[in-house]
Amino acid sequence: MAKKTIYDPTFNSPATNIKKLLSNGNLIWLRALTNPKTGLQEKFPVVQKTGETVEEFYQRIDKMATAGRVASKQGLVSGIKENRKIVIDWSNNWFKENFKKNKYKPRDVNKFIENYKNDWSKEIKAKGYKDFTLFKYKDSIGFPPVSTKKK
Repeated sequence: MAKKTIYDPTFNSPATNIKKLLSNGNLIWLRALTNPKTGLQEKFPVVQKTGETVEEFYQRIDKMATAGRVASKQGLVSGIKENRKIVIDWSNNWFKENFKKNKYKPRDVNKFIENYKNDWSKEIKAKGYKDFTLFKYKDSIGFPPVSTKKK
């Protein structure tokens, strides 16, 4: 059985997720949001209000989209700060413990580097840290992502 078309196929939209309903001619924005119960991304329709012009509808959805982007960015930034703190604290403790024991001599650079990377890999596995889009727990050669950036 063919799927019933509910959107106007000739409507020229400024975005692929804005459609025009055939039933009443109103616009609909298929907003993608993460469902808090399932954690999956779903489309939530935002329909043009009665008496609302097309321009007002575009302005309203633009405000909603902007607010969503701002909230998302704040969540990512706070997550990055927390993860950076975990990495920096672990690195500081590792350096304190390993230099306190006089474990390395001046010519043991390769041993020091390998132990640092291996211990960090063990820490990642033990704690179950998972990379996410803007933060990787290891750089390309296996070091923790520690920089001299000021806090």
